[in-house]
This record gives sequence, structure tokens and C-alpha cells, in this order.
Amino acid sequence: MIVINLLPQEERTEERVLTARPRARFLLPLLAGVALIVPPAATFVLQTARIQSLNESVSLLEQEAQSLKPRVELVRQIGSQTAALDQRLDVIRGLNRDRSLPVRMMDQLAAQVPANLWLTRFKQTSPRSVQLEGVTFSNLVVADLMSGLEETSLYDQVELVVASREALGEIDVTRFTLTAALTPQP
Repeated sequence: MIVINLLPQEERTEERVLTARPRARFLLPLLAGVALIVPPAATFVLQTARIQSLNESVSLLEQEAQSLKPRVELVRQIGSQTAALDQRLDVIRGLNRDRSLPVRMMDQLAAQVPANLWLTRFKQTSPRSVQLEGVTFSNLVVADLMSGLEETSLYDQVELVVASREALGEIDVTRFTLTAALTPQP
């Protein structure tokens, strides 16, 4: 179709053809606005979704922790009961170890007492030491007793505290006092 403009030339106005420039003026600010708004908005949406996911995970973990609390308490109770039983067993082991100590002390002492020596007193002064008192005719017999006790596995650090001469009726005797440390074996 042909279009003819019959208006005189003075009255004619040229039709304006839209070019790309007005569009660019409109699109450039629009694109800049979109470029400034979209990334923060997308980040906000993604971070909100991540926060919600983490909150759900925390909620699930808290529920699991609540469900495990009775088991944890049971484990603690069992641990405390085990510790109490261990203490009792240690006491029993100690008693079993020490119950034969007096018998072994007397047995080893009786085996080392030389002839012509009489013990008048045997006293356990502490859990690991004893005191012996006795009478004999000679200091050499006291020395034999001390040497014999040193050779045993139970008596150690045998020391002479007192040795004195006395008259017992018509006979002169030596009264003595010894101390010794005990080294009990299990």
C-alpha cells in the first residue's frame, strides 16, 4: 500500500522513527536497578532458606538429645555404681592380702628365734613396723636373732633399741628391745 501525503511541505511534519537510543535510555536504568536488586534479594532468599534448614536441623538434634538424656543418666549411674564396686573390691583385696600377715609374721619370727632366747613382748606399732622385747643370756644370741630376721622376706631394717644386763633371780640376763619394718608381699 502506498501512502501519499497531500499536505503542503510547510505543514508537513516528519514522522519520527524511534531509534534505539530512547530504548537504551529506558533500559539502562532498568537493567542497573535489576542488577542492584536481584543479587541481594537472591542472597536474602537463599540465606533465609539456609537458616530455616539449620533451624530444622537444630530442632531435630535437640529432640534427639532429649531422647538420649535417659540413656546418658543411666550410663552415669552405672559409672558411679562401678566406681563404688571398685572401691569395695579394693577394700576386700586389701583385707585378703593383709589377713595372712599376722600368721606370716609369727611364722617367720618363730623360725628365727634362737635357743636360749625368750620373747616377752611382740607389738605391731604401725601397719608396717613391729617392736620385739625379750630376754637372753648373751648379746650374741640377740645378734643371731637380728641377723635371722634380716634374712627373712617379711622383716627389714631390724634395729636394736635397748640391750641391758639385769639380774633375774641369781642369773644375769640381757633384756633387749628390737624394732623392725615389715615388707609384706602380695
